[in-house]
Amino acid sequence: GYCHYCGLSCFNDENGTLVDLDKIEYSKPKKPDLLPEYFIEKSFTNHENIDLVKFLLGQFGTEATERMIEKYYLCGSTKNPGAVIYWQIDRDKKIRTGKIMEYDPETGKRSGLIDWVHSYNEKYILKQCFFGEHLIGSGKPIAIVESEKACLIMNKCVPDYEWIATGGSNGLTYEKCKVLIGLDVTLFPDQGKYHEWKNKASEIGLECHVAIWAEEWFKEGYKGKGEAIDDYYLN
Repeated sequence: GYCHYCGLSCFNDENGTLVDLDKIEYSKPKKPDLLPEYFIEKSFTNHENIDLVKFLLGQFGTEATERMIEKYYLCGSTKNPGAVIYWQIDRDKKIRTGKIMEYDPETGKRSGLIDWVHSYNEKYILKQCFFGEHLIGSGKPIAIVESEKACLIMNKCVPDYEWIATGGSNGLTYEKCKVLIGLDVTLFPDQGKYHEWKNKASEIGLECHVAIWAEEWFKEGYKGKGEAIDDYYLN
């Protein structure tokens, strides 16, 4: 019951089917809830215990990893020791939520289930934004990838762009993309997602370029099926 186009949810009725549209009472969308800044201040410590940071240190060294931590406000989770918190901070520097993810410190591959900082509040009104959205406005062109990890790595490997992430293959929504109006934007879809992202951009009216790098590198044998742009640089 979640619409990736507009970002709204609908609930199931007792029969497990979508609610009858004729019975829905439409109301003005509620403003999203926000998290206090001290959530980041409290967790912005002990980075050496974060498994993703251990992986990044092994790949890029201390100086580059510290820049990633500071730029994207990477934090460790007290709820899930070893996990990283990807804060979703919008263009107005407001904290929408924090996405908690676990990684293998050796391979950098995801492990475990995704959790959310706001999950302690069952009535929390969530309106997601891009990971890295707080960086919009620096003057650099915007590059959009799917995963937050790819965003971090590409920020180091191709610094000509300001890299942000959708947080999932279905995370390119009309609501999120409103902040991109009038900007120089390039999408970098994972291998196999080129046409899907190109069609989605057209559907929601996002004026942008869509890079075909991942498809070309796959054809040339430089990367595997379904891999992201950062996998090429890591390899």
